[in-house]
Amino acid sequence: MIDNIIIGLFVVIVVVLHFGLYRWVKFKVDEGTIISLFKSHGVNEPLSAITISNEINMDSKRVIAVCKKSKDLNESDSGSLWLYKTN
Repeated sequence: MIDNIIIGLFVVIVVVLHFGLYRWVKFKVDEGTIISLFKSHGVNEPLSAITISNEINMDSKRVIAVCKKSKDLNESDSGSLWLYKTN
Protein backbone atom coordinates (compact mmCIF):
# COMPACT_ATOMS: atom_id res chain seq x y z
CA MET A 1 0.00 0.00 0.00
CA ILE A 2 2.71 2.48 0.96
CA ASP A 3 4.64 1.54 -2.20
CA ASN A 4 1.69 2.55 -4.37
CA ILE A 5 1.43 5.90 -2.60
CA ILE A 6 5.15 6.56 -3.09
CA ILE A 7 4.97 5.59 -6.77
CA GLY A 8 1.89 7.77 -7.28
CA LEU A 9 3.55 10.72 -5.57
CA PHE A 10 6.67 10.23 -7.67
CA VAL A 11 4.63 10.19 -10.89
CA VAL A 12 2.79 13.37 -9.92
CA ILE A 13 6.05 15.16 -9.07
CA VAL A 14 7.67 14.08 -12.34
CA VAL A 15 4.67 15.27 -14.38
CA VAL A 16 4.63 18.65 -12.62
CA LEU A 17 8.39 19.11 -13.12
CA HIS A 18 8.12 18.07 -16.76
CA PHE A 19 5.35 20.62 -17.36
CA GLY A 20 7.39 23.37 -15.67
CA LEU A 21 10.48 22.52 -17.69
CA TYR A 22 8.43 22.48 -20.91
CA ARG A 23 7.02 25.95 -20.18
CA TRP A 24 10.48 27.34 -19.37
CA VAL A 25 12.03 25.91 -22.56
CA LYS A 26 9.12 27.22 -24.65
CA PHE A 27 9.59 30.68 -23.13
CA LYS A 28 13.35 30.67 -23.80
CA VAL A 29 12.85 29.57 -27.43
CA ASP A 30 10.21 32.27 -27.99
CA GLU A 31 12.36 34.90 -26.26
CA GLY A 32 15.35 33.93 -28.41
CA THR A 33 13.25 34.22 -31.57
CA ILE A 34 12.07 37.71 -30.60
CA ILE A 35 15.60 38.84 -29.68
CA SER A 36 16.89 37.53 -33.03
CA LEU A 37 14.26 39.63 -34.76
CA PHE A 38 15.42 42.72 -32.88
CA LYS A 39 19.03 42.01 -33.84
CA SER A 40 18.07 41.64 -37.52
CA HIS A 41 16.13 44.95 -37.44
CA GLY A 42 18.76 46.82 -35.48
CA VAL A 43 18.78 46.54 -31.72
CA ASN A 44 17.85 50.18 -31.07
CA GLU A 45 14.72 50.08 -33.23
CA PRO A 46 11.52 49.71 -31.17
CA LEU A 47 8.97 47.24 -32.52
CA SER A 48 5.29 46.79 -31.78
CA ALA A 49 3.84 43.47 -30.66
CA ILE A 50 1.85 43.32 -33.92
CA THR A 51 5.01 43.79 -36.01
CA ILE A 52 6.86 41.13 -34.04
CA SER A 53 3.85 38.81 -34.26
CA ASN A 54 3.55 39.18 -38.03
CA GLU A 55 7.25 38.72 -38.70
CA ILE A 56 7.77 35.58 -36.62
CA ASN A 57 4.26 34.07 -36.95
CA MET A 58 3.56 34.09 -33.22
CA ASP A 59 0.29 35.12 -31.60
CA SER A 60 0.46 38.75 -30.45
CA LYS A 61 -0.77 37.80 -26.96
CA ARG A 62 2.15 35.38 -26.67
CA VAL A 63 4.56 38.07 -27.90
CA ILE A 64 3.32 40.48 -25.21
CA ALA A 65 3.54 37.80 -22.50
CA VAL A 66 7.11 36.87 -23.48
CA CYS A 67 8.20 40.50 -23.74
CA LYS A 68 6.78 41.31 -20.30
CA LYS A 69 8.47 38.29 -18.72
CA SER A 70 11.83 38.75 -20.45
CA LYS A 71 14.68 40.51 -18.68
CA ASP A 72 16.18 41.47 -22.07
CA LEU A 73 13.14 43.31 -23.44
CA ASN A 74 11.62 46.55 -22.15
CA GLU A 75 8.37 48.30 -22.88
CA SER A 76 8.92 51.76 -24.36
CA ASP A 77 7.68 54.92 -22.68
CA SER A 78 4.69 55.05 -25.02
CA GLY A 79 3.68 51.59 -23.85
CA SER A 80 2.92 50.15 -27.27
CA LEU A 81 6.46 49.39 -28.43
CA TRP A 82 9.13 46.99 -27.20
CA LEU A 83 12.87 47.62 -27.00
CA TYR A 84 15.82 45.24 -26.73
CA LYS A 85 18.19 45.99 -23.84
CA THR A 86 21.75 46.45 -25.07
CA ASN A 87 23.70 46.31 -21.81
